[in-house]
Amino acid sequence: MLSDLLLANDRLLRHLGTLRDASVDSTNHAWMIDSSFPAVCLDEVAGSYARENRFQKVHSTDALVCGRVAAPEPQDGGDEVVALVEFKNGALVSDSGKPNRAADGIKMKAYCSVLLLMELTGVSLGEFRKSVDYVLVYNPLKNEASSVKSVAVSSTGSLDALAQHLHNKAHKRFVRFGLHTLEGFCFNRVYTLTADEFKSCYLGNIDSTWR
Repeated sequence: MLSDLLLANDRLLRHLGTLRDASVDSTNHAWMIDSSFPAVCLDEVAGSYARENRFQKVHSTDALVCGRVAAPEPQDGGDEVVALVEFKNGALVSDSGKPNRAADGIKMKAYCSVLLLMELTGVSLGEFRKSVDYVLVYNPLKNEASSVKSVAVSSTGSLDALAQHLHNKAHKRFVRFGLHTLEGFCFNRVYTLTADEFKSCYLGNIDSTWR
C-alpha cells in the first residue's frame, strides 16, 4: 500500500512533525490550525532536496498526512487515506471573483510536490491519481463564498460522508479556486475546506498511521 512506502521512507520521516507546525503563517506569525495530527512538513523535504541537488528552490505543498478512515471496530480496518495539504491564509480570488495568481501558485506547488514525491518514493503518477487526496485549507474571511466560483464534482469513495455533511447534497462536492482541474489528473479527490471543516470533517474521520 502507498502508506507503507511512505512510512518506510527516511527522507520523509526525518521531517515528521504536526499539522500545527506545517500551517504556520510566517507573515502574520500565526497558525491556521492548532492540531497535533502527525504530518510530514513538505516544505522542509523540498528544501533538503534542493540543497542536495544544488537547486535554487523547489516549491511544495505544506504537508503530507497518512491515515485510515476511522472504523467502529479496530478489526474492521478502514480505507487508506493519503493527502497533500496546503494552508492558505490570504485571498485566492480577484475582484472579479476569478482565481488570482496566488491560486495559480497553489496549483504549481501541487504539481511540484507530486514530482518530488514520485522521485523520492518511486510511486507512479497513476498511483497518485488513484490513492492521494489534495486538500486546500483556506481562510473564509478573505474568500467570501458569494464571490468564489465553485465547481461541483462527483463524490465517490470513503469520504462521501464528508461531502454530504458539508454541502447537504448527496454525491456532490464543491471545489473552489479552480482546483477542480487537479482531480483525476494528479489526485483522486480534491477538497477546499475551512480550518474548522478540515479539523472536524476530514481529520475527524481518520486515524493517523504515523505516531
